[in-house]
Amino acid sequence: LSEMNQLNKRIAKEKMCYPDEYGPNELYDQLNMYIDELANYGDISVTKHSNGTISVDMAGVNVLNAEKFKTNSLVMQDYYTNGQVVLNFESGEEVNLHSGVLKAYIDSLNGNGVYATGRQNGE
Repeated sequence: LSEMNQLNKRIAKEKMCYPDEYGPNELYDQLNMYIDELANYGDISVTKHSNGTISVDMAGVNVLNAEKFKTNSLVMQDYYTNGQVVLNFESGEEVNLHSGVLKAYIDSLNGNGVYATGRQNGE
């Protein structure tokens, strides 16, 4: 996310300095690469802005804010008394993923993965 944030800053600066036909295409390519990588981790939604920057939401929570050039990283919380691992955003909001690598990882840690036995699921 921090790399995406830096690219957003550079794109905004480039768009102010050059006309649209000479846009920062190489920077857009780099940003698209990071978007593709981030999409592997979970559900994301990308919003493009008129200044060429993007904002990204993951699991319904803003993780890249183009207007303020801020990020909201993910933090894995320690085990709670019930033995479950929880993934939260830096802002404190709980992550509710429906797909992706992070969901699979958390599910496996909590005994809810595709190969979990009934005993691990609390059955």
